[in-house]
Amino acid sequence: MNQRGFSLVEIMIAMGIATFLIAGAMTAHVSNLSYYKTTESRSSLYQDSLLLIEYLRGELMQAGGGSVRAWMGIWVEDACLARAPLPACANSDRVTVSTVSIPLQECAITGQVNPTTVQVAFNGPTCCLQPVAANEVTFLNRQVMFTLGDFYSSQYATVVNLITCQMTTVAGQSNQRPPALWNWGNGVVTMVNVQTLYWDSINRMLKRWINTNNDNAKTADEDAIIADQVFDMQYALGYDFNVPDGNINETPTGINDEWLFNAPTVVEVFGAGVFAPPVVPSQLLSMQVGTIVGSDDAAAGFASAPKRSLNGPLRSLAGWMMMEEIARFSPRNSYIFQ
Repeated sequence: MNQRGFSLVEIMIAMGIATFLIAGAMTAHVSNLSYYKTTESRSSLYQDSLLLIEYLRGELMQAGGGSVRAWMGIWVEDACLARAPLPACANSDRVTVSTVSIPLQECAITGQVNPTTVQVAFNGPTCCLQPVAANEVTFLNRQVMFTLGDFYSSQYATVVNLITCQMTTVAGQSNQRPPALWNWGNGVVTMVNVQTLYWDSINRMLKRWINTNNDNAKTADEDAIIADQVFDMQYALGYDFNVPDGNINETPTGINDEWLFNAPTVVEVFGAGVFAPPVVPSQLLSMQVGTIVGSDDAAAGFASAPKRSLNGPLRSLAGWMMMEEIARFSPRNSYIFQ
């Protein structure tokens, strides 16, 4: 029988076709892998972004309690500068949150003994500062908040005398709005837990500092990492003052609206411009939290466009995918004391 094989030309043509098909399949496979990795990275980044937003929302919504109104327990430092022992924020924001201690421990202040010591009320023969219920702890060496009407001050109890029922304090971890004469008579002292959430721009981390001993220094047990791969943290404050109606008006440019720190290129501070008196701190009803988180996506060759959150700067980094998220909410009890 006469058998005929493939000619050299036919074999070369067949090999060329096979090579083309294999190359096409490999290109499609690599493309699919890259697309899959990018999709997976975006999904993971979205979940990380939501988790961070939910954590911040939960912490800020718990601000205040008892005689400490929510607006007294929230201190936002916009584009914050260095404040020992905390670093400058590289145009990010810093927030300090004061939350009542559970169980609630607060006492009436009956007078001001001297600039650093207050007289606290007795409950019958017992000083109110004396722990009497299960799980209560002494006020000594604890963060407290003095409140009197719309005035408040973060303090730290250095001396507690249960015989005379007097408390001596120094400035605490948070901020203050003291009355002109610093007389807290007829006010209230409340035990609080205070934490400062700040952005470590060098390591791209959100951190939490709790100044346990009020020494204005950070130790390893006081400084905790909350999240990594964070590229920005921004906070905006909503005040109900331009027709107090329970709604916080917002304009596309952020100009002349009821939001502070909500838009770029708008330089606003509380107490000046549209936020000048008669606007008062107690008109704070809402907050916005903005985050930018990132994922190293160099292998997939994807880099997202620069991202901006609220009034923060544009953030970008070659080879990194980024996602911006904003949440809006009202701290607890914000609408009760209007």
